[in-house]
Amino acid sequence: MSNKKDVSFSSGRYDAMKIKKIISLKNMVLATSAVLSMPALAVINNSETIIDNGAAVTVPGSQSSPWTLPGALYVGMSGTGTLTVNSGAVVSSGTDNTADTSGSVLGYDSGSNGTVIVDGGTWYDGVDAANNSLTSGTTAVGGSGTGNLQIKNGGKVALVFLNIGQNGSGNGTVTVDGAGSQLLATATSTSGITVGTNGTGVLNITNGGSAIGNVLTYIGLDSNATGTVNVSGAGSTFTVADGIIVGANGTGTMNIADGGKVTSGGGSIAGGSGSNPAGGTGTVHIDGSGSLWDIGNSILSIGSAGTGNGTLIVSNQGTLTAGRSVDVNAANGRVVIGGLPGSAPVAAGILNTPTLNLLNSNSSLILNHSDTSGNYIFSPVINGSGNVSSLNGTTVFNTVNTYTGTTTIDGGTVVVGDATHPGAVLNGASAGDVTVSANGTLSGTGMVNGMVVNTGRVAAFNTLAGNNTAANSNLTLEGGMTNGGVIDLAGSTPGNTLTVGKTYIGNNGTIVLNTWLGGDSSPTDKVILDNAQASGTTNLLIKHAGGNGAQTRNGILLVDAQNGSTTAADAFTLSPSSDGYRQGKGTIAAGAYDYRLARGGNGGNAQSWYLTSLLNTPAGKSDPAAKSDPTGATYPGQPGATGGQRALRAETGSYIDNIRAANTLFSMTLHDRLGETQYLDDLSGGKEKATSLWLRNIGGHNRSDSGNGQIATQANRYVMQLGGDLADWSSDGQDRYLFGVMGGYANQHSNSVSNVSGYNSKGTLSGYSAGVYGTWYANDALKQGLYVDSWALYNWFNNSVTGEGLPTENYKSDGFTASVETGYTHKTGEYQTLNGMTNEVFIQPQAQLTWMGVTANRHTEQNGTVVESTGDNNLQTRLGVRAFIKGRSKLDENTQRVFEPFVEANWIYNTSAYGVNMDGVNSQVAGTRNIGELKAGVEGKMTNQTTFWLNVAQQIGGKGYSDTQGMLGIKHSF
Repeated sequence: MSNKKDVSFSSGRYDAMKIKKIISLKNMVLATSAVLSMPALAVINNSETIIDNGAAVTVPGSQSSPWTLPGALYVGMSGTGTLTVNSGAVVSSGTDNTADTSGSVLGYDSGSNGTVIVDGGTWYDGVDAANNSLTSGTTAVGGSGTGNLQIKNGGKVALVFLNIGQNGSGNGTVTVDGAGSQLLATATSTSGITVGTNGTGVLNITNGGSAIGNVLTYIGLDSNATGTVNVSGAGSTFTVADGIIVGANGTGTMNIADGGKVTSGGGSIAGGSGSNPAGGTGTVHIDGSGSLWDIGNSILSIGSAGTGNGTLIVSNQGTLTAGRSVDVNAANGRVVIGGLPGSAPVAAGILNTPTLNLLNSNSSLILNHSDTSGNYIFSPVINGSGNVSSLNGTTVFNTVNTYTGTTTIDGGTVVVGDATHPGAVLNGASAGDVTVSANGTLSGTGMVNGMVVNTGRVAAFNTLAGNNTAANSNLTLEGGMTNGGVIDLAGSTPGNTLTVGKTYIGNNGTIVLNTWLGGDSSPTDKVILDNAQASGTTNLLIKHAGGNGAQTRNGILLVDAQNGSTTAADAFTLSPSSDGYRQGKGTIAAGAYDYRLARGGNGGNAQSWYLTSLLNTPAGKSDPAAKSDPTGATYPGQPGATGGQRALRAETGSYIDNIRAANTLFSMTLHDRLGETQYLDDLSGGKEKATSLWLRNIGGHNRSDSGNGQIATQANRYVMQLGGDLADWSSDGQDRYLFGVMGGYANQHSNSVSNVSGYNSKGTLSGYSAGVYGTWYANDALKQGLYVDSWALYNWFNNSVTGEGLPTENYKSDGFTASVETGYTHKTGEYQTLNGMTNEVFIQPQAQLTWMGVTANRHTEQNGTVVESTGDNNLQTRLGVRAFIKGRSKLDENTQRVFEPFVEANWIYNTSAYGVNMDGVNSQVAGTRNIGELKAGVEGKMTNQTTFWLNVAQQIGGKGYSDTQGMLGIKHSF
């Protein structure tokens, strides 16, 4: 069938097999609703082919030769058209240079809709089967209407030039889906594939599909254009021999995800085009493991001549490879690792290039990823005048960077040099400020230029999670620092340092230091000022890393002013959050010592700051702590130390007095317990009554010194003891045995004051005792001669010590005490009073041995100090004599009342002095080895059943030791 005029197929289905001759037409038009199935190929010479007005053409794979269209193919000219090329079918269009070779169009006019589905078949448009260009035609998907090209199931489309979304109203989509499916643009000049020429274009390469171009690819070419390329799935590839420009003058986006790969000979984001280099808006997002954009040994340019809005995002192990560099030229150009600002952080991607050049002062590298392990290393060297911003994640910089812009750490952690890269440098010598915000952390082992403005955290490398086993290191802030946040140097062991140059300004910030609290050479974290001036206010928070406390000379160096550095007199203070801090006092309690922070220490560098247990001694006063230690130990600077006193803690006095009281509160003599030993019950005819109940009450005051005279302690006590005789008997009719039980309650409150530091400590003790006693009298009838008394008690107490400014320490003590006493009562004479009353005079020598075995539990204070009592198993001996008169006045002549005034003198000797060991430092109560005691009082019988005793006693020891006591006792016999 031959015709020089247009041929139209009306509605219905037409089979080319029933057309016996070759169709040779000028133009072939499928009318509305026409469906043409062509198992045998028709050749249309020198004509255009238009599929429009609802027509659908299916080219099955059963034809023996290609369907060849010499001219252009229009699918959806002004209406809707569909062309399907099935598996095995081949369609060739634009094959004749003399025909209309302007190029095929899918969706020609505005409002039209053209679709070509290459379902396993092949479509050549302007090229032959060998992929040789036959024409210069441009295939447009979405000319001014809507175009859709689908390549699937191994289908192949080869063309010369491809515009997707060609004109302003054009909207085109090309999808290459599945393994073996391919799009090929064979152009060798200008641009091969343009996605979004002046309209809206989308290129999808999915599930192993591929697209290939020989020359430049534009995504968003003209200013009104919007182009998007999506390459997703393992095996999906987009290969361009020349460069890819994303957002040339319009808006371009390229998404590479889930293992998709793009390979090009170069790349530009928001890079302009041709004679218009202004640049549009371009975004490239490479996301997912295996996802890659590889531009070879080229430069990826973001922005052109300072214009354009270009963004490169790499996330979730997605990779950008640029063999030479990534250059960010645009003022709004940025490279994003992880997620965009304002979005949730995601895993980091990889920027595989030797250099990142931030060439515009407003360009930036943004870190917003979720890797907090410390394993994400940003390897490119950063140069230029741009800025770096961290929003989330831990990023390690191990290179020597030279960029001069600002650094902002609003979140996440920036590590400048890990454990093996101490030579790393964050930024250039003339860099802008490094701002560490409240949620940010700056760390590392390298160097930071620019002024660090910290309201967050600057931390030693081994303080970071997962790095606790790393060696101690130094971080250098060469450009100086303003600290309104926290500097944390307290790693697993002391020894980290922070070096600050130029200027250090404290803005009520804190420096956390791990310090071994011992002598001058104790290991500690440290701040080093290198030719810097320190001012403002900074709190030093000391964490007790160990150490028993010790006497210092200069002190433990915490802030080391080197190379002409100066510090203001109030630049540093102790933080109240320090371990062992005395609230309101500004010192630290450690072991047996108090430490204070001192500028210049004691004879050290006048501009450095030390932690010292040596207090400045006022002029004209001696140093009581310079006396020799009772253990014979010597300490640095002692004797001969100049400048101060070594300050023992006032709490030593409280601990000592608690253990002293625990062993002595319930200690007693026979007369303390029973008053006069025997009275007759006249109401029962002279028969002695052994069954009785007695009660004694004691109040006392004690004074003592400890700690080489530094600590003065005063204590007040009360004791109440109750007991009774349960049985009595005689072995020969002359002697007498008594047996009884007793129990008691006691409490004591003490106050210890350091005459070196002026601090005080309060101790309390309260507890109980229970035990038995037994007495033997040799001559019961005459109430004279030998006696032996013994008792044993179990004692238990609750103890507390509250140092000034320190939390209360609570602990327990318990143990046994026992005594054996003997004496001899001898009547020396008698005399008559003026009233004719007879008074007898007696003398009674006494000897007593008391074992004191109450001990305190080993206690660890809240600041870590280990406290142990000393002086256990003290044996106290007492030798004394008692003189008394037994008689009555004229007023009592016809009554049962008898009174015995007495006076007693004793020498008391202790084999051990009570004391305390605080982290290895021993202190003891002074002056208790030998004690003299005077006691005076009266004992008497009010009735045959009731007796009483009342006395006062005064003890005097050495070195200021004294004890005053008053006692009142009463006994009732049954």
